[in-house]
Amino acid sequence: MGSRQDNGGQTFVPLDVAWEMQGEFATREVRECVLYMSALMSPSDTEECLQKFAAFQPSRTAIQNIVDEMGEQLEQLEDVLLNEVRLQEELPLHETKVFAVSLDGANVRLNTPGKKKGRPTERPKDDDAMSRQTPSCFKNAMVGVCSLYGEVPEITAPNVSSKFRVQSSEFKAQSVECRNRI
Repeated sequence: MGSRQDNGGQTFVPLDVAWEMQGEFATREVRECVLYMSALMSPSDTEECLQKFAAFQPSRTAIQNIVDEMGEQLEQLEDVLLNEVRLQEELPLHETKVFAVSLDGANVRLNTPGKKKGRPTERPKDDDAMSRQTPSCFKNAMVGVCSLYGEVPEITAPNVSSKFRVQSSEFKAQSVECRNRI
């Protein structure tokens, strides 16, 4: 088909169709490796590690593009994927004797702009200084855990099942909800 893709035109590459790589710039194996490593380290560390140990060496930008693309896909499919996982889950209801629930949180400093929060200063300042955006802010990161335990011996009980729900950081954790049905 027509002109080159880098000039805004469309291309048709039969080999890409055969490999199921239309519109992709990295093979499935490369994307899988990059995503696994990016879950454990930063894009710059991933790039450095791949340069030392892999036959493929994507740039930091290419790594970030792979991560961003997968993040968008997961956000679009989040409800569908979670429902599929839940349908395959088998809860050990007959074995469960104890059901424990906990919720914990921590203030996390984020490298995102936000309003300055906290105790007002002793000396009054103008309204502009108090409401200004700062280059970073603190938000609450929350994690909820539901655990099911079997027989309860005198010392400890074997953990039959645990469900974790992690909420992304937000101010005052206002949207924390339990999405794990038990």
